[in-house]
Amino acid sequence: MLGLRKLTVSDFKIMFETGILKEDERLELLDGEIRVMQPIGKKHMGITNRFSHMMNNLLGGKAVVSTQNAISLSIDDAPQPDVAILKYREDFYFDKDASSEDVLLIIEVADTTLEYDRNQKLAKYAEANLPEVWIVNLKDSVIEVYREPSGNIYILRLIVKQGQGLSPLAFPEIERVWW
Repeated sequence: MLGLRKLTVSDFKIMFETGILKEDERLELLDGEIRVMQPIGKKHMGITNRFSHMMNNLLGGKAVVSTQNAISLSIDDAPQPDVAILKYREDFYFDKDASSEDVLLIIEVADTTLEYDRNQKLAKYAEANLPEVWIVNLKDSVIEVYREPSGNIYILRLIVKQGQGLSPLAFPEIERVWW
C-alpha cells in the first residue's frame, strides 16, 4: 500500500536551514504538507503593512507584532499569517519560535486566498485554541472577526464594516477604526 509521509514542523525548519527550501519562498506547513502561498499583490501588501504599522504604534511594547512569519501550532502545522500579535518577550522570539501559547491575535489579509483562509487556516487556528482571528476580507470590504474557539471552529463570528470600530480581545483599550 502506498502512502504519503507527512512532514513535521521540525522537518520543515531543517529544510530551510539546509537550503532545500529557500528563505524567500512563500511556503507554509498545514497538515504536514508544504503549501505554496499565493504571491502578494499591492493591495494585500499595503493592508498588511498598514495593520502591522498601526499595531506597532498602538501596542508600543505591550506585545510583539510579527509580520508574515510562521507560527508553530502543532507538530505538523506552521502557518504563516500576515500579522500575528504575540505575547511580549524580551528576546522577540529569537531564542524560541512562536507557538500557539504565544498568540494573542492573528490577522489574515484575504483577497484571492479568502476560501483557503476561511476553510483551511481558520480550522487550524481554532484547533490550536487561538483566542481571536481577523480575516480582512478585501473582496467584501469587511473584517471577519472570529472568537471563542471550539474544536476546529469558532463559535462567535462578527462582521465589521469599513468605518466601524473594533478592539482586539487582548487589548480592549485600543478600539479604533482599522480601515
